[in-house]
Amino acid sequence: MSSNKLSLFDAILMNMNIMVGGGVFVGPAIMAAHAGNASFLAWPIAACIFMPLIISIVQVMKFFPQGGGFFLYMKNGIGESKGFLGSWIYTMGYFLVCPIMLLSFHNAMISMLGKTMITESTNLFLAATLIVLFFLMIQPVSVIAKIQSYLTIVKLIPFLAAIVFLFFHIDPGFTITTAELKSLPSAVFPWALFGLLGFEVCTSITHLIEDGEKNSLKAVLFGFAGAVTICTLFHLGVLHIMGVKNLISDNANLFARYIHAPKPVVKTIDFLVLISMGLTFFNSLFGIAFSNVAFSSIILDKNLVHGGNHLIKKNLYDRPVTLIALHLFIIFLISICCGNIPLLANYANIALFLAFTGVFSSLIILNRNQQKWNAIIINIVAISIALSIVVYSMYSMGATWQERALYILPFGLVVGVGPLLYKKQIISLHETE
Repeated sequence: MSSNKLSLFDAILMNMNIMVGGGVFVGPAIMAAHAGNASFLAWPIAACIFMPLIISIVQVMKFFPQGGGFFLYMKNGIGESKGFLGSWIYTMGYFLVCPIMLLSFHNAMISMLGKTMITESTNLFLAATLIVLFFLMIQPVSVIAKIQSYLTIVKLIPFLAAIVFLFFHIDPGFTITTAELKSLPSAVFPWALFGLLGFEVCTSITHLIEDGEKNSLKAVLFGFAGAVTICTLFHLGVLHIMGVKNLISDNANLFARYIHAPKPVVKTIDFLVLISMGLTFFNSLFGIAFSNVAFSSIILDKNLVHGGNHLIKKNLYDRPVTLIALHLFIIFLISICCGNIPLLANYANIALFLAFTGVFSSLIILNRNQQKWNAIIINIVAISIALSIVVYSMYSMGATWQERALYILPFGLVVGVGPLLYKKQIISLHETE
């Protein structure tokens, strides 16, 4: 394999790494508080809600098997300028997800190490983490892929352990009530939906995948299916191992303490869970930052941003060092200016699902040109779901519309920066004749 390419296996693991994140540790307790024993069903329900979006992503990837990401998808349907704005919003979305992972990683380290010299100063810890990440991200793509793959496999060990122990801890009294089923929407929105975000990441790195025209599609589908399966079985496992009350009070990360096994086994799994929590947030941050840089590089390579040429200068390993440094610096600024993780999550949802509506609108035009009417119906459903999540996220930002508007204002201002960065292509007179 080329040093600048990802294998299909690495691409699938990278996709799964982003989806199987910290939400899988945090979510089950909160979801169980709403829907009890039925809460594990939130994951497959979220997958079904996302299915029109997944199908639409697969459709658009078939239109452009050579890759190119969201910008190319939107450009060929709704036009270059709208495609650029949509790409800017999409990039913003993952700029907002990265601080969530970074701050959560800091919290996980405090839980693991307590208040130490390393974790005491938040800003120093965040800066040190991003410096380590910088040196990892300037390595060859093949090295990055291997690091990501190994870290993903290690972080999945506790999830797989809970799934294995499920078969030895099946609760014969496990039942699901009608009241729990009626409460499922509160478990699905927003926890399960946010937990499965990232299924489209391979669209941004198609050009970095070996035989990307064929393998990127497989990476999206297999990565999503794998993530949904692990999240569902892990959640079901901790429900049986811990019981609803203990899960709500102690959180899923303490499931090892309820396993009927020798103390050395329990202590080993408990320790691995702590390690996994830290790796989960760090590796998700690593994967999202890598993908966002790859997506930004596509835009900059097309000479669409004022001063963009200075950002894509590459090192000996063909990595855009300046762009990576700028990207991580912006993540640091967002992290120290806004440490409110739920607010950042709502901002990220709004940005990412707005970008999805741009892609699916473009796809409707492409399908209309080929008279694929059944496909258009799926695209319309996908847009409706995406816009519903945008509205829900806006609604969750405050108790009143005035409060929500105040929170949305800075988001709107940052969106407005996009058109200022856009360098419209100038066509000479003789080219138009």
